[in-house]
Parts: sequence; C-alpha cells; structure tokens
Amino acid sequence: MRKLFRGALGAAAAALTVLVAMPATPAHATNAVKCPSWVYSEYLEFHNDYRVCFANGGALSVAIYGVHTVWSGNNRVRYAFQRNIGSPVEWGQIDRKNGVAYHQPRIHKITAIQVW
Repeated sequence: MRKLFRGALGAAAAALTVLVAMPATPAHATNAVKCPSWVYSEYLEFHNDYRVCFANGGALSVAIYGVHTVWSGNNRVRYAFQRNIGSPVEWGQIDRKNGVAYHQPRIHKITAIQVW
C-alpha cells in the first residue's frame, strides 16, 4: 500500500511541476465571422464575388479564391497568396485601416493569414 501511495504522490508531483513550469501563453484564435452590411469594416476582409471576413488575432490556413481586394480592418495582417495556378507563394502585409486591390488579374488563391 505504501508503494502505491508513494508512486501516486510522485506522479502528482511530476504533473504539478510540468504545470508550474509551462509558461502562460495567450490564446490566439483567428476565426471567420459574418461580414457586416457595410464594406470596409473593422474586420479583415477578402473580396472576391463575395466578402469573406475574419476576426481576432492569430494564424489560419485558408483557401480563398479569386480575390480582388484585401482590407485589413482594425488589424495588421500578413497573408500568403498565389497569383496564378502553380505560381510560387508570395506574402503581402497590410497595416491597420488599409487595403490592396488586385484587379487584373485577380489573385488565384489566398493560402494563409496572420492577424495581429
């Protein structure tokens, strides 16, 4: 019985040590949200034939096709994109309350976003 108690106590101490040693990190969860009725809101917006909006800081892999405008909203944004099918991935960055237009041709695909 004593061996069982010592083993359980040792396991509990090890678990507590791991929990105390781990640094507290903030949760970052970029998520898709319903776009408001007005254009160029506080959200990150990608415009193609529709509008796709995101809120909150963090990083996310996405697949958004045919983009002609990127609006940062109240965010600083980096986004990975392919101009054409099979072309290399490029990165764009936009400061708060700014936009970039890609009219002719449209961006083939946005592949990742980072919001902070």
